[in-house]
Amino acid sequence: MVEKIEKNVLTAWERVEIARNPKRKTALDYINEIFDEFIELHGDRCYGDDKAMVCGLGRIENQNYTIIAEQKGRNTKENIERNFGMPRRTAAGADINRFNLLMAVLEKRIGLRLSGCDAYLNIAGGLRISEPALDLAIVYAVLSSYKNIAVDHNTIVFGEVGLAGEIRAVSHAAVRVNEAVKLGFTTCILPEVCLKNLKADGNIKLVGIKSVNELLNII
Repeated sequence: MVEKIEKNVLTAWERVEIARNPKRKTALDYINEIFDEFIELHGDRCYGDDKAMVCGLGRIENQNYTIIAEQKGRNTKENIERNFGMPRRTAAGADINRFNLLMAVLEKRIGLRLSGCDAYLNIAGGLRISEPALDLAIVYAVLSSYKNIAVDHNTIVFGEVGLAGEIRAVSHAAVRVNEAVKLGFTTCILPEVCLKNLKADGNIKLVGIKSVNELLNII
């Protein structure tokens, strides 16, 4: 096997076997071998400490480093504790499965590399929202965070997102826009197909989009 690795002639299944080998070194193994000293940092150990990620301060001779790495376990118990080396995903006030699906759509349709990112979604005010119109707002928030650009507080967003990245119509678009105007919003991003049922209003700018790719260009 070592000879095959050196010659780079491994079959696809042999590569899988090597990747899944429980004796394969983990991030902490490499860290302990490379660095003279390592101090691991933690989040809130009672709630928000993501054990799938290892973060800390290391030292090699007189040079200091900051280390961030993914960590998996060697057996089922350790893998469960380490969340199988996957980033932490939480959603308060929304469906976590829908949240994961929308992030998968962004990876597939836009090419964002979100699989290695922690992601937290929180609906303010203690509300729980289950309607599909929330999709586009979640996508908008994820994109703004990924690009490190703050969301405009004068903008409201609603629309359903399909698996192909298309933006689908939602019910009561006119009612939603009217309420947005009353609340002082100046821009509304919504499904383009909903525009035909809306009357122009000088108090709010309506931006219709067909896909998540267009939303990426707006942010």
